[in-house]
Amino acid sequence: LAQAAMPLLFFQVVSAASLAIWAAGAGAIASAGGGCRGATRRVFAAIRLVARMECFPVNGRSMLPTLHGGSELCGSDVVVGVRPGQSLPFWPRRGEVVILVDSVGRMVKRLTFLAEEEGQTGRAWCWVEGDNARLSEDSRYFGWAPSHRVEAVAVAVAWPPWRARWLVERGRILEALACASLV
Repeated sequence: LAQAAMPLLFFQVVSAASLAIWAAGAGAIASAGGGCRGATRRVFAAIRLVARMECFPVNGRSMLPTLHGGSELCGSDVVVGVRPGQSLPFWPRRGEVVILVDSVGRMVKRLTFLAEEEGQTGRAWCWVEGDNARLSEDSRYFGWAPSHRVEAVAVAVAWPPWRARWLVERGRILEALACASLV
């Protein structure tokens, strides 16, 4: 995907995500009580979510058939990822697609196992695998990856439009928004 098209695509994805979150959460905001203060918290939580979104191109064929990677303009998927953090606790869960960073660059893989250290360390180890085992360099090749290498959780396919879809359940995003509105 050309660099010039990325800002426009990002704006479209953010707009669509904002509308989807607003539509899904409008009833929850109205029925949750809390009046103006509760609604304001939820609006700021939605803004935090949008601010932590980023588009990531998918390279290679390791995630086929879920995600398509390639070098051609319309053949490679672009996923929208949400960066987890203290202000938006959207931590990856087993079975979700994540974006990892290593010494070579970024890779998109499925989180198969998550081993957390005991205590309040906040450290964990991730076992990630591609959906296409024959073409994937993943934890079967390089072993456990430290959790700080997880850059984002993939929430949707944004490009190309005919393959656009959610990669997580809508309730998962709303749950993270509810937690973020309490922070």
